[in-house]
Amino acid sequence: MSGLEQAIRNALERAERSDPDIRARIYQSARNALDLGLRKQDIADPAVIARQRQRLEATIREIEDEELARLRTIARFERVAIEREPEEEAAEAEPLPGIEPPPVEAEPVARVEPAAAPAVEPLDAEFEATRREEAPVIDMGPDMPEAVARREPVLDEGSLSGLSATRDARPSTTAVTPASEWDDDAGKTAPPPARRGRLGSTFVSAFVYLFLFGIIGGGVWWVYDTGMVDAALKGSSDFKLVPDALRAESNQPEQQETRLDTLRGFSSDWINIYKPGVNAGAVTPRDSAAIGEHRDSDGLATIITSNAPDQDGDVLVEVPASLLQDLAGKTSTIAVTVKSNGDKPAQIYVQCEFKTLGDCGRHRYTVTNERADELIQVKFEGRMGPSDAGHIVINSDLTGEGASIRLYGIRVLPGS
Repeated sequence: MSGLEQAIRNALERAERSDPDIRARIYQSARNALDLGLRKQDIADPAVIARQRQRLEATIREIEDEELARLRTIARFERVAIEREPEEEAAEAEPLPGIEPPPVEAEPVARVEPAAAPAVEPLDAEFEATRREEAPVIDMGPDMPEAVARREPVLDEGSLSGLSATRDARPSTTAVTPASEWDDDAGKTAPPPARRGRLGSTFVSAFVYLFLFGIIGGGVWWVYDTGMVDAALKGSSDFKLVPDALRAESNQPEQQETRLDTLRGFSSDWINIYKPGVNAGAVTPRDSAAIGEHRDSDGLATIITSNAPDQDGDVLVEVPASLLQDLAGKTSTIAVTVKSNGDKPAQIYVQCEFKTLGDCGRHRYTVTNERADELIQVKFEGRMGPSDAGHIVINSDLTGEGASIRLYGIRVLPGS
């Protein structure tokens, strides 16, 4: 039984407990005493205050239920006694037949005067005296575990003023909260040995250092794998923001990537889809795009200018139906040879529209002023080749600022 509960029961014993108004005053005085004790101990944690109030309300409800049950029991016994009293008087008054009842001298009946109800002690004065008492100080010494310091207040037995959140200062009698009244949310008592704390601190420090070293190592790997170091040494800006190891990961099945030997160029196995000056009619610009021709040291090129970053700025390059039929059921590689039309890099995308074969998804590239072959790997399984021509779609500027590129050709290497 907690100190607050014992104090409430003691107050009810001294008061007219059958009066609901008096019981309400006692309960309210207990609430006031709890709030005052929490303030004296400088406990401002809302969770701790709420739990203490909930415990008090649960105690009040339990005591009130007991009082109501007691009153109902008393009322039931009184009602039974009243109902049986006339029967007993009638049985005593009716004499047995043929027998003279002996004369009975009338004895004086002791009249019991109802005792006056005990006066209700002014509980407010008792709690007012409690307010003037000095609140106990919480011992926060270095040897005291944090979980014990965060313990919720414990009430002394028999008094509402004995609110305390500290352990007894006497070394021989240390106050410990029983396990049944311990609140897991308020914290559990930590083991006192300091060795465990040192081991935990060492483990946390090691984890933090390993995490930092991992981030630094990942950053160094990313800078090296993207070619940023080589680009800085050469004084160029041609490097990949996404490492090749990460670029290779896609939602398609893992396959061996086809790479071009820049020194040897394209072999005879590659088939031309588009070559400037040969099939110029295969290129069709949409409403917000324009095309032209230009010859430089890399050869004849088709200049593509997109003034819109969406479909209106696309340029369509026709792919013959006979070639699409060769691609059906195979894993093939498409090479788009481009470079920017100026010193400024261009952000482009390339996608396929191959009728019943489907598409190859949208691929984004950063094109610089150096000629490069952008590769797209496509795989079409178990499909019939279309009877109509398809298209390879190119947009030269995803930003919509009208940047242009030079297209030197599109080739495909049919697989097996």
